[in-house]
Amino acid sequence: MSTIEKALDIFEAILNNKDEITLVDLAKATGQRVSTTHRVCSALVKRRYLYQQGERGKYSLGYKFLLFNDIANTSRNIKSEAMPFLKDLSEKISETTVLSVFDGVEPIDVATVVPELALSAVPGPDPMPSPFHCSAVGKVFLAHMPDDMIEKILRSLELTPYTEMTNTDVNRLRSEVKTIVKEGIAYDDEEYLIGLRSAAAPVRGESGEVFACVSYLAPSSRVSPLKMKQFTPLVKACALSVSKVLGYQEKRR
Repeated sequence: MSTIEKALDIFEAILNNKDEITLVDLAKATGQRVSTTHRVCSALVKRRYLYQQGERGKYSLGYKFLLFNDIANTSRNIKSEAMPFLKDLSEKISETTVLSVFDGVEPIDVATVVPELALSAVPGPDPMPSPFHCSAVGKVFLAHMPDDMIEKILRSLELTPYTEMTNTDVNRLRSEVKTIVKEGIAYDDEEYLIGLRSAAAPVRGESGEVFACVSYLAPSSRVSPLKMKQFTPLVKACALSVSKVLGYQEKRR
């Protein structure tokens, strides 16, 4: 039996138990050795898929596992709530707008609005990957992770040079992440694809956590760096509107 199958058996045992469960009971429920169950559970606790009360306490589903369920439900709800604002932004800038959520591993596009203009095609694959170091969407999600997670990703991230504009300096990326948090916007100026410019702003939930973002995709032949800056207030306003309809209350300064 593979480690993945053992982990899935553990998840199912906890779900069937509908409560916290001891290591011994988990081993019995899965038919695994106690030592094997402990080893797999330790790895899952470390990655926050399981939660354990103390070193020898009972196990329950962890934050990250529950987050997947929240994301699945949120993805369905946020799409209908965000669509009017995405359409409004698309009409104002005459470019393709996208709503993305983060599933704990990578960004996922859940809604896209393409303007009716015949010349609005965006270069590149569909759906497009969102690398953390050179896409606007990827940068937004990276910038709003916990500090320890940011550093972990920066240390392991492969800074692939997709174009001559791609940033391959980790210290520069670390500095850019801080700027994104401060300014509330991330840019991709032909860093991932030549001929493509993009910007993304974070969408916040009721408690202020960033779990989604609003972005646009535009041909560089039509959107200059100057126009990107001009679009910035509109993108940020759209993201804030979506955040508010989802229960986020902007703090007064």
